[in-house]
Amino acid sequence: DLVRSRGLGDVYKRQELQLLEQTALWAYRFSPAVAIDRQLGSVYLELRGSLRLFKGFNRLFHYLQRGLEQRQLHFFCGLAHNPVAAYLISYCPLHPGDYRRSSATLDSDKIQQQLQALPVALLPCDKKTKQLIHSMGIKQLRPLFELPAASLGKRLGNDFCQLLAYLKDEEEEHRPLFSPPNTFASSRYFAGGLDNKQQLEQPIQALLSELKHYLRLRQLINRQLCWQLKYFDNSYESLTLQTSHRSFSQRSLFEICLLYTSDAADDL
Repeated sequence: DLVRSRGLGDVYKRQELQLLEQTALWAYRFSPAVAIDRQLGSVYLELRGSLRLFKGFNRLFHYLQRGLEQRQLHFFCGLAHNPVAAYLISYCPLHPGDYRRSSATLDSDKIQQQLQALPVALLPCDKKTKQLIHSMGIKQLRPLFELPAASLGKRLGNDFCQLLAYLKDEEEEHRPLFSPPNTFASSRYFAGGLDNKQQLEQPIQALLSELKHYLRLRQLINRQLCWQLKYFDNSYESLTLQTSHRSFSQRSLFEICLLYTSDAADDL
């Protein structure tokens, strides 16, 4: 665990939430049902309704994986009947596609087998509950799945029993869906800094591509772009660009934005 001051921890939390929201907005192009779990640092997508549009799971997952890699995100994927089960399945070694019987049907038996072999420590519940489970001599999920719900409820509470019901696919888990914000905002971080102006080209192109998908999603046209360049000493420069295009032209905006931001980065 990292030991951080309270102020620094708040900064990291804000950055993590911002990254989750940016990822959720990006993922919106693959599914209209996207949810965020701030506590677990996860983004969930309901994929069943998108299989026909992307001509099957393999093609859809390929686009997802390639897009996450292009965003330089270190990630783990899980495929299951609901978000909490998918989160735990992401700890298993199998490829997400291995949990399917067909393109649109999950292999429930294989999912349950993998879930039951996982350690109790991975459960998304409080530390006190995990300690109580360990005091019962239970290290994996399988024994918990086999115990009667009534006795578990008395010892561990109804919330924990509901969590197990989600994992066992006995109840559906409903989460509030992510809603795209009214204003587009995205960012890129460079831990090692930038050595020259040419290194701005790829992130500018990537950010404009995200903006294009956002505008298409919301059926909007942008009239103003605001770029902010932040430096290691916490100083920053803001550049505002007014646009008058009747349609989104990524190539034209890229050339203009590169000129503006390059002028601001002459000291790189």
